Amino acid sequence: MNPERKNHSFGVRLVLLPERHVESLEFDTEPDVEQARRICDLMANFLSNREPSFRDRIGFMKHGEWTLDWNAGPGGVAFAGVLHEGDLASVAVLRAGLDAAASAGVWDAFKESFLERAFGPLAADEEGALGAAEGANIVIAMLPGKPELVPALQLINTALAAVFFRTVLTLHEQAG
Repeated sequence: MNPERKNHSFGVRLVLLPERHVESLEFDTEPDVEQARRICDLMANFLSNREPSFRDRIGFMKHGEWTLDWNAGPGGVAFAGVLHEGDLASVAVLRAGLDAAASAGVWDAFKESFLERAFGPLAADEEGALGAAEGANIVIAMLPGKPELVPALQLINTALAAVFFRTVLTLHEQAG
């Protein structure tokens, strides 16, 4: 682990549509596995010197054309859409858990504008499993139609979350 970067953990909720299946995972912003560290470094390089909102091709993904549609906001929150060959393949909401109002706001927007439109109102247990997560977390909704993309989408979104949370949480600690 790089001594200049502190390791934090974050939760991942992977939602497979239309089955409404949710997988819960936990990752570190500084992975122990060398290959995962290299991918996070590639993502950090990709995200460096970017505006809070942008859309660009993910150049380090070599098989197919992958694009990230990114929009980060104050309070350690962001939305991410990943496109494959021009088609939306996943949509995610990232919440660092630093600002309750910002986290609630992006969650409500994600739930209303995407999740509920994709498969209707969430049941109370689904809402609890996805929306009430504590601390840094990402909820990734995988769109149906191309199950073979799920591993690559999980890799992209998890690396994105690791870099985002590492940066936001480190900056928050340094400021506080």
